[in-house]
Amino acid sequence: MIASSRSRRDARGRACRLATAAAIVIGGYGGLTAVVSASMTGALSTIYVADEASHEVTPIDAATGVAGRPIRLGSLAPVALAVAPGAKTVYVVADGSDMNGSPGSVVPIVTATDMPGKPIAVGTASQAISITPNGKKAFVLNGIDAATTPEATPATVTPIDLATGRRLASVKVGTLPQSMTMSPNGKLLYVVDTNQRDPGEPSAITPVDTATDTAGPEIKLSKALVPFPASGIAFASNSRTAYAITAAGVVPISTATGKVGKVIGLGTATQVAIAVAPDSSSIVEVGTPVTALEPKSPYTDNVTLAVVSATSGAVRSVAKLGNEPGAISWQVAITPDGSTAYVLVITSLPRESLVIPVDLATGTVGKPIDAGRNAFSLAISQNGDTAYVLDGGTYKGAGSRHNTPGSVLPIATRMSTAGKAITVGLGPIAFAIAPRP
Repeated sequence: MIASSRSRRDARGRACRLATAAAIVIGGYGGLTAVVSASMTGALSTIYVADEASHEVTPIDAATGVAGRPIRLGSLAPVALAVAPGAKTVYVVADGSDMNGSPGSVVPIVTATDMPGKPIAVGTASQAISITPNGKKAFVLNGIDAATTPEATPATVTPIDLATGRRLASVKVGTLPQSMTMSPNGKLLYVVDTNQRDPGEPSAITPVDTATDTAGPEIKLSKALVPFPASGIAFASNSRTAYAITAAGVVPISTATGKVGKVIGLGTATQVAIAVAPDSSSIVEVGTPVTALEPKSPYTDNVTLAVVSATSGAVRSVAKLGNEPGAISWQVAITPDGSTAYVLVITSLPRESLVIPVDLATGTVGKPIDAGRNAFSLAISQNGDTAYVLDGGTYKGAGSRHNTPGSVLPIATRMSTAGKAITVGLGPIAFAIAPRP
């Protein structure tokens, strides 16, 4: 994830804070990867944007594209958020002013009034939140302060009983967590640990049983099979299979047994982003060309989007996305009907980031859409009508005249045209959409 780095706590990078309750989209910010929220709701909704630098949450009317009055969080800086089932409450993960080791909090916001409630204390340097589909529990992924904590100290996930607002006993989940992804049925959390105990050893994945709040045995990818850390997880919609993305390929994992399968995907590319089709029949993977393999590849100098059978692992089709020299990271999302994939190409300044639509039935690549210079997150509405791109703006420090606010860019998927960007606060880091109760 692994763009900027403040400490062990922040090494997973900015986009890791986008992990949410039903994540099926994997992409990256500044390297291999992030986990970002899955499809979001449609027009009769409110978009909530966590503005980290300005210590506020900005609500946006999705139907009108108008931002409302910011919800102030005082000294707390929001870093992640999730909408509870029923959309009556948004839960915001927020840290204190010391980004390297502050106690984290979860602030409930009532969507009917946009009023923040009493913060719930969780672990140190909290970074992500997932909520079970039944709305009974939230789970918060905590980080570690490198300045004061030994390298081998376990990180934790903190469960919260949402009916009482009570913090439960924390669960140990590795030492350098990069992402936390909940299975669609809400029974499992997979936490990816990026700390390699030995050079060349893949990092572990810790499964957490959400009913008992206990961690199971670590899932380790074979050193001979995948000599790289896993960089994210995507679940099939039936929750039976998880897919770990690595530089060597996509690795299926049985959630019932934890058994690791063979690497699948396009062998002539390094996979940098994946999404699972809504019916779980296929996986869409974005890959970058591998120099050593280019002489054998028909896709030389092209970023590729491959459709891979979830059953056999065979590559069904490959679309060429071209060669974007300024790209530093990618994300991909699929429309709810499974017809179209949208690829966010995150570029280095001064180039514009791009959104590229791909027809999954024909492999036709649409015209790229300018998405802003600081775009880093992509999501598609539940009705499939709109894709949203979050742009972080520019933040150089408190009071800097070079600061520019972030924005949310709506893209009409039927016409693949961008609307007017909606201005939010400083340093937006995450967004979620709540349907109107």
